[in-house]
Amino acid sequence: MPPMGDAGPDTWSDEFERTGQVVFPQRRRRMAIRLAIMVVLTGNLVLSHAPDALGKSGFGWKTLGVLLSVGCLLAIADCIRPVITLRPMLIIDQTGIRLGQRQLAWGEVGEVGVITGWQTLRSLPVIPRDERAKSLSVPQDNVKDLEVFAGWLGEVLAQQRQNDIRS
Repeated sequence: MPPMGDAGPDTWSDEFERTGQVVFPQRRRRMAIRLAIMVVLTGNLVLSHAPDALGKSGFGWKTLGVLLSVGCLLAIADCIRPVITLRPMLIIDQTGIRLGQRQLAWGEVGEVGVITGWQTLRSLPVIPRDERAKSLSVPQDNVKDLEVFAGWLGEVLAQQRQNDIRS
């Protein structure tokens, strides 16, 4: 079965009605591609600059080479974590929208925004009612087709507002 983020609105609606929530983990393939790109770029950087830095005399150049290598390894580790854990997860449930530690209750959601960003780095902002509050931004890391997701999320938001009016 494909990841929830690669499925369509019918699957999301069925899951929402059946369990009361839809969980969108990180899409592993997208994270693996990002990791591969980072490894290639980091490898190129370390292999091309570290030998020069270590070959030069002086403590400063050697320190720079070591710091550069450690920084690159930390960047790779930061890319490995989402591939393994599939976090942060996007969760749509009866209480609201949650992405990692960031959460908006349905009553706090003002509207579903317009998709922003470059083609491969796009995200969908969920704008809170309070102008001073920070919006929650849904990346393509969790949902492949943001246009379809925006429509579905708008429908869920309208349904939740109807439920609030009835209560």
